[in-house]
Amino acid sequence: MGLHLYCVTPIEHLPRDVAGLDGAHVRGIEAGRVAIWASELDAPARASIESAQRHHAVVEAAMKLVTPVPLRFGQWLPDEEAVRLRAMARAADWEAQLAALRGTAEYTVRVLDPAVDAPARDVREAAGSGRAYLEAVAARRAARAQRFARGRAVAGEIEAAVAEYVVRTRVDALDTTHGLATIAFLVDRDAADRYRSALDRALASHPGLHFLASGPWPPWSFAT
Repeated sequence: MGLHLYCVTPIEHLPRDVAGLDGAHVRGIEAGRVAIWASELDAPARASIESAQRHHAVVEAAMKLVTPVPLRFGQWLPDEEAVRLRAMARAADWEAQLAALRGTAEYTVRVLDPAVDAPARDVREAAGSGRAYLEAVAARRAARAQRFARGRAVAGEIEAAVAEYVVRTRVDALDTTHGLATIAFLVDRDAADRYRSALDRALASHPGLHFLASGPWPPWSFAT
């Protein structure tokens, strides 16, 4: 037996009638000024799409009360004492993150260019030519860097358009066939409608690109 951990909230926000992995009851383990949402399982959960979705659903349940610090799937401790020891070690960090995330939600934008194709991931050595292989690898890296540079430029323009409603921004490379970048915005929940309106206008100014916008989500991109 042990405990699967989902997220961290201020101590006044405890789970009520929340089902976790395998339908297990989710409870809040109080430690100092925070509560760790956890459920008891017979063994560590195996990674699967269904398990990841259930884990995410518990974190979203916490989002209905407060913006939590989401914990990555797979964090497992043997008992409540171990959970409290972990909380003591990370108390200052978790409390600082809760303060920074208060009243926010994550929104993401994936930036794609249909005119650009990413080089194949499987770059194999041409028969009898190590040089050809190295050149292919270098070309793939250069193309990726070029796509990401363009993605960062587009992200900068979008960020400027929504900056009034955004607390923090994160930009990462998007390694898909047409991907340029993934932008994660930490948005003030009270300004969500205004953020969406400003975002729509910003995206419309790039007719040659495709965008996949989503949210609100728990702040996965901003929790450590």
